[in-house]
Amino acid sequence: MSVDFRIFPAFNIVKVTYWDHAGIEESLDGARRYAADPQYRPDQKHLFDVSRVTSMDEDFGSIFRMHAELADYYGPLEFDRLMAYLAPGPVGRRMAEIARRCWASDPTTVLRVFDDLDDAARFLGLADGTPLRAEA
Repeated sequence: MSVDFRIFPAFNIVKVTYWDHAGIEESLDGARRYAADPQYRPDQKHLFDVSRVTSMDEDFGSIFRMHAELADYYGPLEFDRLMAYLAPGPVGRRMAEIARRCWASDPTTVLRVFDDLDDAARFLGLADGTPLRAEA
């Protein structure tokens, strides 16, 4: 499995870490496990660490369907949903940009792409990335 997550309940953040190949089925499996976790909350802020992704599925129809299914897990919100992508490399950056396009029509989702963990953490409301350095 090339995706895992860790929930930081004290900060209301989930860190989703991808490595090697980012596949659609693995992503959906990770989302299902996250939604079933007892610490899951629909209002959690997300840090997607895609810094170690080396390749990704490129079937755009399937990618858009995957993000539509992910929206079902997140549910509607009355406030902004913050998503930070840590994507310093070209494959991770491409993955983040595709995600940004998928979520662009959702007025409650604010998705930003970062090269640096501390910048991503500040976007999510932390002073720096220290609490998020733990592996997912």
